[in-house]
Amino acid sequence: MPVEFDVRPGEIYQLTLLLQKVSDIAGGICEMPVVFSDAQGRPLDPRLGCGALALTDPGPLDIEVAPAGPLEDSARVAATAIRFLVAPPDAARLTIGDPPEGVALHRVNLDPLSVLWHADEGQRLLGDLKRQVALRLDLAARVWQDAGDLPALWDGPIRTPADQAEALIAAHTRGGDWSAALGLDAMETELRDHALRTARQRAGAETPVKVGFIGSPRGYDRLGAIAETIWIRESEVHDQLDMFVPDVVVVEAGADTPAPRDDWQMAFSAGFGGDLPARGAALFEAAGARGIPVHLWVTGLPDVAPLWRGAADRADRVIAEGQGQDWSDLAPDAIVARGVEPASVSMAHPGDRPDDLMLVPAATDISQSPTFFDLVDGGALYDTLLCDFTYGFKSSTLSKRLTNPDLEIVAEHIPARARALLQAARLVLLPGRSVRSDAALAQIAIDAIASGAIPVLFGAYEGNEPILSGLDTVASAPDLLRLQTLMRVSWVRQRRWRTLWRQVTRDCVWTSADRTALLGRDPFPKSFDRPRVSVVLPTRRPHLFPACLENFRRQSWPDAELIVVFNTGGIPRDLPALRDNEHVHALPITATVGECLNRGITDATGRYWVKMDDDDFYADTYLEETAGYFRASQADATGRQAAAFYFEGPDETVWRERVTARCSSLLAGPVPVSGASLSGDAEAGLPPFSMAMKNTADGDWQERLRAGGFRMFSGDGISMVVQRGADEASHTWKLSAARIIMDDLRPVTTGRLSDRLNA
Repeated sequence: MPVEFDVRPGEIYQLTLLLQKVSDIAGGICEMPVVFSDAQGRPLDPRLGCGALALTDPGPLDIEVAPAGPLEDSARVAATAIRFLVAPPDAARLTIGDPPEGVALHRVNLDPLSVLWHADEGQRLLGDLKRQVALRLDLAARVWQDAGDLPALWDGPIRTPADQAEALIAAHTRGGDWSAALGLDAMETELRDHALRTARQRAGAETPVKVGFIGSPRGYDRLGAIAETIWIRESEVHDQLDMFVPDVVVVEAGADTPAPRDDWQMAFSAGFGGDLPARGAALFEAAGARGIPVHLWVTGLPDVAPLWRGAADRADRVIAEGQGQDWSDLAPDAIVARGVEPASVSMAHPGDRPDDLMLVPAATDISQSPTFFDLVDGGALYDTLLCDFTYGFKSSTLSKRLTNPDLEIVAEHIPARARALLQAARLVLLPGRSVRSDAALAQIAIDAIASGAIPVLFGAYEGNEPILSGLDTVASAPDLLRLQTLMRVSWVRQRRWRTLWRQVTRDCVWTSADRTALLGRDPFPKSFDRPRVSVVLPTRRPHLFPACLENFRRQSWPDAELIVVFNTGGIPRDLPALRDNEHVHALPITATVGECLNRGITDATGRYWVKMDDDDFYADTYLEETAGYFRASQADATGRQAAAFYFEGPDETVWRERVTARCSSLLAGPVPVSGASLSGDAEAGLPPFSMAMKNTADGDWQERLRAGGFRMFSGDGISMVVQRGADEASHTWKLSAARIIMDDLRPVTTGRLSDRLNA
């Protein structure tokens, strides 16, 4: 009977087997079926783990088999086979099949290995395995003297675990380099790009709002992305109110949000009696005398609400941030989402995103928790940087306690620096229990996701902030190593980030109701939160139209239209019934792809148009994510990297790893996105596609965008898969002729990866 074990994705296991011939005296090698499967029972290709971590190819394992006869202790040692297996992404179960006829299975065990392969213990284990090789070969030669060439036959299989350990050590080579992200250029670049992003977004306001603000730098940045915002200073309050004449003054009430030294935010809170200090009351009097409403924006937690009761009594409106909490102490007029403005904290990294960087933005917490301290100090696979986004600390004080010389520390807190670090990080490690409030932890996690990073908690989280409850958790150094290794697999990392990103954009981004509550009116048009997206799909293959229509109707975005341009000279008569937002046109067969695209874009009514090909895979959330990319990056055009390719002939998906560094990046220079993924802002004044080029209009268009100074953003690499049928002649793009691409492709799995990418 097959033997089954439960497994965890990315975990490394030691498989121990003892096999013996039943009747034939001679031992040898046999094939043992070993199959990973997911929670639905679907088999998994071990190559899904990518790179050196794919220790085995699809198919059975070659295992040494002892000859028939009694198995004394020395014989058992010699014949016990060891193999290392890495559970691929999505793995839930490992099945060890029955041995071949005539072979008995005496022992089978599967044990997780808590080995820090990048540390000294990885080398120690390798040394032990090499000594075991010599011991087992010697025992085999002595125990089975009459078995002829058995030791020679076993020589390769017995050495396999040592070879696998060397591969695991190589795969766990420590990586990452924070130097570029820590440079002054990175901070200045983000400062300029932040100003450009927020200015572009504010330019889309229909009825602009002017805000005078008292609060945290993060609060200022969020408001600055939706309204013209200035700091109100205590020493200049009367002049600022007279000269700037704000439509509203917003006072942020946060328990642990850092504020500028010359701000008087804390003058609006009091002891638990809640009385408003005279310094804070002066602001209400000055604004009231000029007829300017004052809104209290509470970003802390309800348990500190009594601190702000006096200010709440004087405010024209109280807005609490955070859903599903008890705000009875303040009785707010409105509750808005706790979250982020995507244009303020953006994943639009300037250039290729670095690999293997982990940020710990709550450095002061490691002094409060010995276990957190040990985890951070113990070293990690990724290059680790310690800083604190909330509290100040002295780097020298912390560095004296740390024993790991590889850790980097940044003590100063500057908003532009924080944004640049989040954009560079792959993982952001946060404590499950912290000296700061849950609200502050949630804000860091939300900002990390909006910046393209994946937040992870050390220890279980027991609060009620939704974004924190859904994060991955680690409980030990081996746990962290497993997660870091798994997140090195680019399609797994991007899939996890896309899930978190959709949660943030759906639940943690202000909508019109939130902006109206906070500012008194919404500066932006009704379509701002849900802009229409127009899909433009040219095709010369009418038989693919039903699949294209189904793909469009699966899209999660609520306001979309489909414009199909048949490049066949006429509209087919057997089309299925179309809906009001689905349109078809026809151009002569002599028309180029550029002409078809221009026709579709001209007829599009959406704020954004999105080109889709008739033969490629697009995730159900493709349009939703595209709209989010435009808002976050404030780009004129966006696209995706062609990282995954499915070939129907061999029924295999291959991967192009090199391009994944360009994901979630602003593109500069001759760096393209896939032509099947192009999209544009209808209000950006983009040039039309060339009508003279037969098959290269998309590449030419991107070159003209760069020459024209347009802003181009590259999104993820997995929400689109290039698909190729067995007959390449049926495709416009002859992929096999592109040797620079074909040489980069590496098999990832038999069958389609699309179902897993769309999770």
